Amino acid sequence: MCFYFSSLFACFFSPFCEPPTARGERYKENLTFVSSSREAETRKKPNGHDAQQPTRPLEEHKTSTMEEEQQQQQQVNLVEASKFRIRTSDRRHLDFDQEYDLNDTRAAQRSRYSGPFHFVQAADSQFGMIDSYVHKRTEPGWSEEIELCRQLIDTCSQMEPKPLFLIVCGDLVDAWPATDVRRRQVIDFKRIFARLDHQFDIPLVCVCGNHDVGDEPTMDGILEFKQTFGDDYFYFTKNDVLFIVINSQFYQHRLNVQDYAKEQDDWLEGLLSKCKLFKYSIVFEHIPWFLSHFDEEDDYFNIKRQVRLGWLRKFKDAGVTKIMCGHYHRNAGGWFEGMELVVTSAIGAQCGSDASGARIVKVMDQTIEHQYYAMSEIPKKIEFTTN
Repeated sequence: MCFYFSSLFACFFSPFCEPPTARGERYKENLTFVSSSREAETRKKPNGHDAQQPTRPLEEHKTSTMEEEQQQQQQVNLVEASKFRIRTSDRRHLDFDQEYDLNDTRAAQRSRYSGPFHFVQAADSQFGMIDSYVHKRTEPGWSEEIELCRQLIDTCSQMEPKPLFLIVCGDLVDAWPATDVRRRQVIDFKRIFARLDHQFDIPLVCVCGNHDVGDEPTMDGILEFKQTFGDDYFYFTKNDVLFIVINSQFYQHRLNVQDYAKEQDDWLEGLLSKCKLFKYSIVFEHIPWFLSHFDEEDDYFNIKRQVRLGWLRKFKDAGVTKIMCGHYHRNAGGWFEGMELVVTSAIGAQCGSDASGARIVKVMDQTIEHQYYAMSEIPKKIEFTTN
């Protein structure tokens, strides 16, 4: 601003600071320039009238106005997105029981089971996939995903009782790491989901998917996710339930991150040893170990058998109650020796006959029940009657 006014000052007042002779010469030059300009304009117009000052076309004005409005909206979006809070630290989600020794079943920080409660499991909000995959648009937007997520958040806010948390099991956005589209999708994801915690006091739990860290993850992609959403694997406890969140992409491809993936393996095996100290234990991840049968053929949507069977055995022997996943964009699932694996369809784009929606999971004294609902059919009054 100072530069602008100093330049303006020099433009208007510097001639008056010159010596009189110099001012006289400049004045003559100006008269000559003005006279020549008017003669040229007279030659162009037969009637001799001066040409009118050209005006900016209406289209250019509209474009400028639209750009200004877009810039203003971008600033609003950034402010709203800034309300999003990263709620994990040191491999633990901070919105539940305070940190304690999981071996200490009598720790004061450890909350006991005090009656039925529920949470909402969703997956694959994947901002941008509806336009790119369903509508086949070359420059996809994500307004449909935004609206679906708004509906889900509004429904959760009206539930009685309130859900313990909402978890999104991976593929939060569609664009790959380190792209400008990804950055814009993340801003919109954050500004939409910030309302859940900021306005309605419902914790959000974010699981990383293949689109969040890359099909062949690198440390750069993982670091980007952690800086944006928090830890890629972590745990929390509440109401005598151990909840474990893992980065399933390491069981698809770990070539670029072998040491880091091994850290998760060791951490996970240590945590699995605590499962039998809790009433229930639930594992959340993006990619399912299997879709319908634990011994099924390898597929893009499951984890290869040579990796799958070993980890299923570890989960079962540890006493894991359920494994809950996304990735398939359809509802599916099956059992491994009495341990259930649940595959939940997407908030966003569908690859099958299911409608966009989410799953209500009821944690009761003797059992855990769950049901998937289309977005418009998710109940707001949660009943805890056993079937």
